[in-house]
Amino acid sequence: MARKIFISFLGMGNLTKVNPYDPVKYYYKDKENATNDETIFVQSAELELYPNINSFDKFILLATNSSSQNITTLKEEIASKGIVIDEKKFDTTIDDISDELTNPDAAWEWFGRLQAKIETNDEIVWDVTHGFRIVPIVFSAAIGYLKRAKNITLTSVLYGAYVPPKQGEEKKESYPIVDVRDFYTITDWAEGVGRLVDNADTGFLLKVAEKEKSGSFVELNNKDLLENIAKLTKSVRNVELQNIETNAKIALDAIQQSIISAQSLEKQILMMIVDKFTPLISEAPINGQYTKDYLSLQVRLIDLLATHGLYMQCFTAMREWLGSLGLAILEEHNHSSRKNDDKARRYAEVFVNMLQYPERDWKFDSIMELKPMKDKLYPAYCSLKKLSNFTQVIELLIKMKNVRDGFDHGWTGKHIAGVPENIHEIFSNAKAIFQSIIENWDDIIAQKNNKSC
Repeated sequence: MARKIFISFLGMGNLTKVNPYDPVKYYYKDKENATNDETIFVQSAELELYPNINSFDKFILLATNSSSQNITTLKEEIASKGIVIDEKKFDTTIDDISDELTNPDAAWEWFGRLQAKIETNDEIVWDVTHGFRIVPIVFSAAIGYLKRAKNITLTSVLYGAYVPPKQGEEKKESYPIVDVRDFYTITDWAEGVGRLVDNADTGFLLKVAEKEKSGSFVELNNKDLLENIAKLTKSVRNVELQNIETNAKIALDAIQQSIISAQSLEKQILMMIVDKFTPLISEAPINGQYTKDYLSLQVRLIDLLATHGLYMQCFTAMREWLGSLGLAILEEHNHSSRKNDDKARRYAEVFVNMLQYPERDWKFDSIMELKPMKDKLYPAYCSLKKLSNFTQVIELLIKMKNVRDGFDHGWTGKHIAGVPENIHEIFSNAKAIFQSIIENWDDIIAQKNNKSC
C-alpha cells in the first residue's frame, strides 16, 4: 500500500526577532477554512488545514545546520494546536547539511539524501514555502526524478503566500495557502502529448491523466476521451487502414467536445492533438471504396508512420498502397464487408506481383485462380506503365520489398547488414512518387481503356 508523505523545507527565519517568522493566520482554498489562531510556522497551519492529515505515514522536515534549531519550536506549535502526531512519524534526519547552498555539491547532497527517503509509489504533499537559494531548483529536479524513478504521486505542492505588509499598513486578516502542483505536472502533460504526437504512444498520457484528481488539467481525466485517443493511436501503430479515418473522426469529435469546457492549458494540450491527427480525415468520405481519396488518406498515414519512426509499419503500408492502386484505377471492389475485402486483398496481392516482376516472368496464366485476376488488373497495369516515371515505381517497389523482407526476417540472412542507413530517403522517394501518381490521376484513369500496353 502506498505511503502518504508530507515533506517541508524548514527555513532559519529572522534571528533578530522573537519568532523566526511573523505570526499570521492562514486559510486553505477559502477563507472559511482558516486557522483558529495565528501561527509562526506555515507548516503547522498546513497540518491544521490540510484534509486527513492524521492519515499521513511520515512527516519529513528538511533543514540545514542552522535552520534545524527551529524543529523543536515547530513541533511545540503543532502540539499547541491539538494536532497529535506520533513522534515516530517525524523524520528530521536531514538536519546536518551545510548552510552553503549556493554550489552544486551541496545541492547534490540534498538531492541524494532526499530521494533516498522516498519509496516507490509514495503519495506526496510538498510544502515549498521556505525553499531558499538553490533549493527550488533541487526541488524541481527531485520531483521530476522521483516521478520517473519511483513512480510517486504528487498530491499537492503547497505555498504559504504571506507577504509582510509595507510600513504603515496592517496585516491582512488571513493569507492563502495555495496549491501550485499544476506547475510541477505541466511537464508531464507536455511529455505525454509529446509522446502521443511524436510516437503515437498514449501510454504515458493515460498514466498522467489517471493521476489527475484536481487542478488545471482535471478535465483531461476523461475516460471516454482517453479511450478514443488510444483507439486512434492503436489504429495508427497497427496500420488499420480501414479504421483509421473512422477512429480519427470519433477521437477528434470527443476532443472538440472537451475543448468546449476546457480551461486554457487544457485547450492548448487538446489542440496539439487536433493539429496532429486532423490530416487523417478525408475531405470526401471514403465509404469503404478504393479511390483516389483512399490513396491520399493512405499517404497521410504513411507520412505519419515515418514521422514516428515506425518504419516497419510504414513500409507495410507502402506495399499495401501499391496493391490498392490497381483496385483504385479499376474503380471497383467495395471493401466495406469482410467478404469483399478478402477478395480485394487477393487482387491487390496479384497487382503488387505484376509490378514487382517483368511481364515476361509472370506465372499467373498457369494458375487457374490468378489468371482472371491478372486479366482484370491488366488495364490498370498498362495505365501505370505509360507514366514517365514507371521505371522509378518498379525500382522503388524492389527497394521497399527488400526493406520489408528485412523487417520480416529480423535482419538476418542476406539482410544481416541491418536497417538501411538511407531508409528515410527510400521513404521520401516513395512518398514523392505516390504523390505524383495522385497528381496525375486523371491522366492514369484516361489511359485505362487504352488497349495498348
